[in-house]
Amino acid sequence: MRPTPWLLLIWLAGCTPAPTPAVHVQEGPEAPAVAAAPVAATPPEPQRSLYLPQAPAVDRAPEAPPPQTACRWERVSKPGQARASSGPAIQADDDDPTTEWNPRAASPDGGPQWLAVPLEAAAKGSLALVFHGHALHYENYDYGRPRTFELQTSGDGEAWHTLRTVTDNMVRSRVELFDAPGATWVRLRFLSAWGTSADREPFLREVAVYEQRSAGAPDIWLIFGDSTTSVGLDPAAPATFAPTVAKLHPGYQPILLSGGTGGDESGNAADRLAVGLPTLPRGSVVGMCYGTNDAKKALPIPEFKRNLDAAIAQIRAAGDVPLLATLPWSLNGAIAAYAAACREVAASNGLPPGPDFYSYFKGHPDELEVDRVHPNAAGQASMQRLWAEAADFRYP
Repeated sequence: MRPTPWLLLIWLAGCTPAPTPAVHVQEGPEAPAVAAAPVAATPPEPQRSLYLPQAPAVDRAPEAPPPQTACRWERVSKPGQARASSGPAIQADDDDPTTEWNPRAASPDGGPQWLAVPLEAAAKGSLALVFHGHALHYENYDYGRPRTFELQTSGDGEAWHTLRTVTDNMVRSRVELFDAPGATWVRLRFLSAWGTSADREPFLREVAVYEQRSAGAPDIWLIFGDSTTSVGLDPAAPATFAPTVAKLHPGYQPILLSGGTGGDESGNAADRLAVGLPTLPRGSVVGMCYGTNDAKKALPIPEFKRNLDAAIAQIRAAGDVPLLATLPWSLNGAIAAYAAACREVAASNGLPPGPDFYSYFKGHPDELEVDRVHPNAAGQASMQRLWAEAADFRYP
């Protein structure tokens, strides 16, 4: 049962970020390379790393980044036909983020729990498996995330081949990019307890598989921020990001991951990025929306800007594309100065215009809860839509 909304919001406003252990990935003997390491001397694959900008020079504003054309995804998993070791598998495969797969029982054969989804046809191109666990925060320490799991494929749904094993996963939402020619099934096989306690049970809100249909940078978006982001981009909320992009740019189906963690400040960005960036294929878009908690604690503006500059450099050094939002308006009168700082940092780093949540919510305070900090249902839809409208640079 989810907590009462107001108790949740009160807790979100003051929660303290947890430590951020590293994520380790162990490849199988025949597994394709995971394009998740920092940029090396040898350029990565063209379709996964078309954009490798460098950190901006300190003494001058960098040139604006070139347009970034994303690849086209097509969803190829069949909704409503998932299978699982136990429990109602369809609840992770029904396009309803308010339902979730939770076995609530031991696997009949005593082995690890698993969930498998069929594909519309045998795979030909690169695949992307996306899952969202049951948790509000990106880094979750109690429940709702698979800690250690295997990514497997099958041509007949009976014999399984392990492509890779992921250990010490610390995030709720994740995407795995891989090649599996001829596969007709994709499966997640869970090898360890979920969360930090052995008696926790697995939860998955949604699992989907996409196939790449054109060349281009990965159309994957991971947005970091504080509780306004974790609430605004909650996977359990109705999706407006991908539908808005599809309406503005027909044929595109971006994959959105929320990296919001309650209580975070700009100074937490480096640690969050250290956990999240290795989970992405290179060339993904990494957005940020910080400042609400910085303003609450009166962090000096120069320090706030240095934190954002460092985070942008960290994203670029990894080979990904940074995008910075202007933090939401609130009743805190100091917010205006932090909003101005966000705009200055984005301009000095040559970033495309990000969503301006300050201007929007100042004009639409009715889309915030009565605390005038966290978005309500209408505000959630607007936050996703504004991120989508800021994505034009990514598409033709």
